[in-house]
Amino acid sequence: MKRLKMKWSEKKRSFRIACLNMKRRKGATISLGIMISIVVMFLLVGTKIMLDINSNFDRQAEEIHSAHDSIIMMKKSYQESFTTYLQEDTRIEEFEVKDVVMLGDAHITYDGGLLSTYFLFENLEEQGKMNQVKIEEKCIVSPEEAIYLPMVMKTKGFKAGETITFENDVWSKTYTIAGFFRSTNFGIENSGGLRFYLNKEGYKKLYLEKGLSTEVLIRCKDTKDTTPVYNEFQTFIKEHMQNMNEYNAVWGCEYYLMKTAYTFMGLMGAAVIMGFAFIIAIITLLVIRFQIHNNIDHSIQKIGILGALGYQSREIVSVFSLEYFVTGVVGAIIGIGLSYIVTPAFGSALMNSNGLRWSSNMAIGMDLLISVGILFIVGMITRLSAGRAKQYSPQVALTQGMKNHSFRKNHFPLDKKGSLTFHLAGKEWFQLKKQNIMVVLCIAGVTFATVFACLLYTSFVSDIWLLKKMLGMELADIQVKVENQVDPYEVQKEIAAMDGVRKTNIGGVASAYVDQIAVTVNTYENYDILETENVYEGRFCEYDNEVVITGVMAKQLHKSIGDVVSVSIQGITYEYIITGITQAMSDSGRVIKLTKEGFKKLVPGAELQECYIYLEKGVSRKEFIQELKEYFGLKKEKKTEQYERYKEIAEEKIRTMMAIYGVTELDYSICVDGQIISGNSRSYKIHEVIDVYETGQSVMSSIQSMLRIVTLAIVFVTGGIILLLLTMIIRMLLLRKRKQYGILRSMGYTTKELMIQIAASLLPSVIIGVITGTIFCCFLAGPITTKILSAAGISNMQFAVSPFKIILVGVFIVLFAFIIAMLQARKVRKLSAYELLTE
Repeated sequence: MKRLKMKWSEKKRSFRIACLNMKRRKGATISLGIMISIVVMFLLVGTKIMLDINSNFDRQAEEIHSAHDSIIMMKKSYQESFTTYLQEDTRIEEFEVKDVVMLGDAHITYDGGLLSTYFLFENLEEQGKMNQVKIEEKCIVSPEEAIYLPMVMKTKGFKAGETITFENDVWSKTYTIAGFFRSTNFGIENSGGLRFYLNKEGYKKLYLEKGLSTEVLIRCKDTKDTTPVYNEFQTFIKEHMQNMNEYNAVWGCEYYLMKTAYTFMGLMGAAVIMGFAFIIAIITLLVIRFQIHNNIDHSIQKIGILGALGYQSREIVSVFSLEYFVTGVVGAIIGIGLSYIVTPAFGSALMNSNGLRWSSNMAIGMDLLISVGILFIVGMITRLSAGRAKQYSPQVALTQGMKNHSFRKNHFPLDKKGSLTFHLAGKEWFQLKKQNIMVVLCIAGVTFATVFACLLYTSFVSDIWLLKKMLGMELADIQVKVENQVDPYEVQKEIAAMDGVRKTNIGGVASAYVDQIAVTVNTYENYDILETENVYEGRFCEYDNEVVITGVMAKQLHKSIGDVVSVSIQGITYEYIITGITQAMSDSGRVIKLTKEGFKKLVPGAELQECYIYLEKGVSRKEFIQELKEYFGLKKEKKTEQYERYKEIAEEKIRTMMAIYGVTELDYSICVDGQIISGNSRSYKIHEVIDVYETGQSVMSSIQSMLRIVTLAIVFVTGGIILLLLTMIIRMLLLRKRKQYGILRSMGYTTKELMIQIAASLLPSVIIGVITGTIFCCFLAGPITTKILSAAGISNMQFAVSPFKIILVGVFIVLFAFIIAMLQARKVRKLSAYELLTE
């Protein structure tokens, strides 16, 4: 009992001394507390987003009773046997078969890009049991003109009451936005399609014009079964479809792919935040270790006094340990509080990119787990570092004995020529080796985070070149889809002869199966002239028995270069040798590439119907597209419905006449009921013209908005870390060398000279740290980003590093650190010889 009382009294004494030290060094204590709170906050924010973003999706999917699997096909393709199959599958809880209007060849133009994907239209007044959406931000609009948009469209600048136009080269339809809704089923373009709702009148008008498709919605008893249910139903459809061309028109998405499309951006942002938090944590631990060593050296006489007064070694160690442990506890509590402010704001910013609502609950267990983990590491580091106080016996400590002196070579003798201020700075730098190592490591960590953030920003936000490389498909300036039964090489020849065209290529896209895995097939006439497609291992396919697959597929199939895979299209199967490994974000990395001859083995008689156009530098895409449309007779004019109906009849007759008489090209004019209908046969050659750059901007806008938030946050926080770090170091220097600086001031040194000396003594460490952090970032940024983007199909990420930009970032960090050091060193003006003599 007596022993317990002694232990308690010892702890109480140690705690009181620790509180006194904290009060005396309140500036350093506050700075360290801020750093610990930042670490805890970012770790909690990243962890909560990573854990909550998936549950957020699941929760909101349940709120609207969302379908797990969705499959869309032509209305005439649906068979009663499909219904029987779904009824007999015991894994399916419920299913619906409903009519929708599908537009597969239209696009939406908005300020900043072009959105081209599958568009689904439903009757709002006849919603089934699934996908029960609720309309928000309602606006009074005429029923025939009203349309309801997924919430993600707000990120593209659309507002209630404004208009939105769906169009292709020969048709357009304009609606007025009457409201928005949140959906977990085709509510974001990355999912492969976008769902819209119309009122009864508008829906009827559209389906009479464009026809109906059939959508099958499936909910499983267990979400784990959604993928096999989807794949097996697709196989059943394929086996029972009478026309394989109809089967090629079947598309859809299963639950986990849909979930990945919605959550990927948030998970990527959370991963970057957590990586940044670990860097700050390492910096904080280094600072704690350095501070303890510095405080022990500065307090050596006080340690001797405590020892002489009868304090045991463990009590002296506890004084230093408790000081930083209490600071850590306070910082952790503040960090937990900040996380509940930052997480909803940051989560909402990330969720805005997919049109869902962010919601999270109190997670006391997680808060305690992460905080206790951080405090345990802090406590362990402080305990080990504070153990150094045991080295000093009272005799040595009271006399500041030999253990605190250095007899190493003087690299900067003051009698040499040159600036005395810089000689003193160099002498000081060599004397403070432990401080220099700490500064180098901390600045290296800060530089790594800053350069990494700048690489992400310049490569993904300010320029989409790298994103185009990652998509896994060729993004020329313009893409032209050639009509079926039209010779694509004839169209290519005509386009290549136009002014402003640098080069052209022919390609095509199809669906296939590789060892029973559904994939997208990209095929090109000439792989040598591709600009955004690339292979990071091996080479492109050259012969009809070769294939290129993605790294994701290679890992999934356990294949490598030289292995063989089976590719199937419409029941025809051939084996191909893998010659190269590429990567693709599209279709979650399920993409392969074949030669034209290799593709024709699977689809005999097929032609590649897409022409890729590369423009000369300085040629406007919009102006060239306008010229292209005029040349091929695709320029739209506002005409009456009667005019359009007559024009369609006239063009059908012209097609028949051309086929009968073998005419290859003609211009025509017909007068019907006083209206002149004119055109040319070239319009039959082109199905659609796509501005690829604007389309790419639209697809990547969600990634860009997320990374813009994350990178700016990293840059601002790293600036704050540099400020806190240099503030603490300079305060320690002034405390440790106050006699030396006071003597120099009494000898006539000005405040400016001493400021330069202090800042210059830190500059070599800052420069070495910047160089070290930059080198590590250049080598590790690619592998780290590859790991973060692996879920999206990226297997080998390589930044196109601009040496000038990297050097510019490094120079900025050095200048920023020097300015901060100069400002903090102004405190040396408070030192005076009088104060030192009377102290």
